[in-house]
Amino acid sequence: MPAAKLFIVSASGQFIPVVWLGVLGATLATISQTTDPGQLIADAYGGLSVIILLLVLHGPIATNILNIYTCTMATKALDIRIDRRIISIIVGIVSLGIATFFILQGDFGDTIDSFLVGVVTWISPWAAIICVHWFFIAKRNIDCEELVTGPRQSPLPTVRWSAIVSLVAGMFTTWLFLYGSLSFFQGPIATAMGGIDLSWLSGSLTAGISYAILGRLEPTRRKDLAA
Repeated sequence: MPAAKLFIVSASGQFIPVVWLGVLGATLATISQTTDPGQLIADAYGGLSVIILLLVLHGPIATNILNIYTCTMATKALDIRIDRRIISIIVGIVSLGIATFFILQGDFGDTIDSFLVGVVTWISPWAAIICVHWFFIAKRNIDCEELVTGPRQSPLPTVRWSAIVSLVAGMFTTWLFLYGSLSFFQGPIATAMGGIDLSWLSGSLTAGISYAILGRLEPTRRKDLAA
């Protein structure tokens, strides 16, 4: 299968279910005040609710497949030699435990909000760093074989400190502009602006600009194995 076609098919298989599920949830939230998702769907679709529930079930499955797959790839990137099937099972069990813990909390809304806020704190800056590295540092030229080479033989540096420093700077800026439900996640700048949350934008810009500057100052390959 051509690379472009493979990318479109695989990306669409993840993108469409996630967007569909998000749009459905946002739409249902505007037409009913109940917090029971099953009741929301039953009220909105009547006799079609069973079919809609089956489609809804597919959305989380598609989303979790993406999360589990990327977790196994991240584990391989850390050079941890564990069978990917075992990692997938472990991730599934841990995820189930975390989801159960969230459900059992007294205020599920605040709990899940705190979790999502914590994710945004690092994922937006890190995404900016990845984009800057791909487009400006590596200039779309990455040898995939080098990524899976052992750390002692790989010409790539074990840690890119410019990326780590940029990530920390981006996370701090994210917190400054963050406005979550808990007081700890209410940054001073966001509070001063009356609760306007620009965390993802400020964190991404800070991390991206920092890495664009610092990344060019740091060698992309180890000198002892650069040849």
